[in-house]
Amino acid sequence: MSRLVDQLPRVPEPPQADSYLALLDGILANREITAADADQLVQVATALGLARSQVDLLHQYYVSALAGASWGNGEMTADQRSDLDRVAVMLGRQPADVDSALVRVSGGRYAVPARPGAQGFPRGSTMVFTGDMVEPREVWWDRAVGAGFVPQEAVRPDTTFVVAADVDSLSVKARAARELGIPIISSEDFRRFLPAEDQRKAG
Repeated sequence: MSRLVDQLPRVPEPPQADSYLALLDGILANREITAADADQLVQVATALGLARSQVDLLHQYYVSALAGASWGNGEMTADQRSDLDRVAVMLGRQPADVDSALVRVSGGRYAVPARPGAQGFPRGSTMVFTGDMVEPREVWWDRAVGAGFVPQEAVRPDTTFVVAADVDSLSVKARAARELGIPIISSEDFRRFLPAEDQRKAG
């Protein structure tokens, strides 16, 4: 899979995107983004004058392009798909983004795998909140419990996912999640997992 990055087309705009993606290629060679790597990406993006929205689009592009390159021979092994999902999670995306890319590049031939629960997070999944949200943490905690999730105070290897006020957060919990390859989703995404009544309250 690591060889596929050489096949990825570069984006023409913004001009500095190529430099950022080249750094990303190197960092992802070992399929992990450490806290130091995250700091370096932020520093380089800032030095290149890339806005957060542009970086997010570049990450989305990278995941989509990598998925397209991996489908080159018209097949997708379980290991390849797992690798794609891992890259997507590290870049703040979701397995659903990989699904969409593979369906698009395969002309609809790719069969999206069935996943239990919303976005692969079934009832009983362990999760952690990070960042300051509009409503008190206790309110979100109660909603999570009501939806069948198991909130934790800290990120651990058995944590299923993290809900962040800012998915690009560099908080201790967010850094730990990225190092462990744990998905980080926004509070808006998490809200969709809640029962209809709690969705209205959290809206």
